[in-house]
Amino acid sequence: MISFSDITGREVFKKKLINAINNNVFPHACLLVGEKGTGKKIFAKAIANALLCEKPINSQPCGSCTHCLSEKVNGITEFYQLRATGQSIKVDDIREIIKSMSLKPTISNKKIYVIYDGEKMTPQAQNSLLKIFEEPPSYGHIIITVNNLEGIIPTVSSRATIYQIGNNSQSEIKKFLKTQSTDDKLITLASHYAEGSIGKAIKILSSEEFITTRELGVSYTESLINRNESDSFAKVESVTKENVDEFLQVVIKLFKDMVVFLETQNELLLINKDKKYMISNGINKYNSSVLLKAIFILQDTVSRLKQHASRKMTLDGMTIRILEELIND
Repeated sequence: MISFSDITGREVFKKKLINAINNNVFPHACLLVGEKGTGKKIFAKAIANALLCEKPINSQPCGSCTHCLSEKVNGITEFYQLRATGQSIKVDDIREIIKSMSLKPTISNKKIYVIYDGEKMTPQAQNSLLKIFEEPPSYGHIIITVNNLEGIIPTVSSRATIYQIGNNSQSEIKKFLKTQSTDDKLITLASHYAEGSIGKAIKILSSEEFITTRELGVSYTESLINRNESDSFAKVESVTKENVDEFLQVVIKLFKDMVVFLETQNELLLINKDKKYMISNGINKYNSSVLLKAIFILQDTVSRLKQHASRKMTLDGMTIRILEELIND
């Protein structure tokens, strides 16, 4: 059974949740907000188990009450989970939750409903939550996980307590990864590239695709700093919808390494220590001002793609803009 002790790091945030549960003031409606891979689902399950347990020990499930035993034995529980069966969560799905919540619990003192990927709820589905948000039964709690708040209508988000999950520190991720692998080089890379997400770190650690994408990013960056236009455009042709985010993060981190190395000359501060030769080549050709402009263009590209801009046109435009800065230096 998942509990808060199963969650790596985020000690301050965990303490905040535990205090609310222990003091019986946990909200009846809340949004767990965080990027993919930051642990929203495991947090939701830990909260649900702590709320449903009849004899929790500092918000840790006791393992012997009706709820805890039902989890182990027959699956009868007051813990309900809703996921999109297609592209969206529809109003009828939410009406089923409302209908179920109107019935008092039978094996526990509470009923917990978790809606995963809440941004997939249609506007009609979200609007149908408003009444129960305003007049929730004393025993009912609705927890909604979302990657970002943009997909939640204001009338819903303003009536729910918003919890930002936050990210793990690099040291927390590295410590966790050492329980999964003995490859120190890959652990170091994964902890840097995970950007606070253990889920992403695990994916990097177990995926040969990351190594391939990283090498593509390195090769593209090398083409840029050598001002090889045809090769730069050829490299971005290989970037796919699936690897574009990782590709851009690789290139951003390489340019950041150049800035750091140019300013400090300390290779211990480099993320991509194994690419020191290429990084040195970059700082021998360009000053920090130009390198920072390239980073800005790359970060702007990330933002544009999040707004669903055309991948090919955006990456080609990014390449043109960076090359213009490098050539004009």
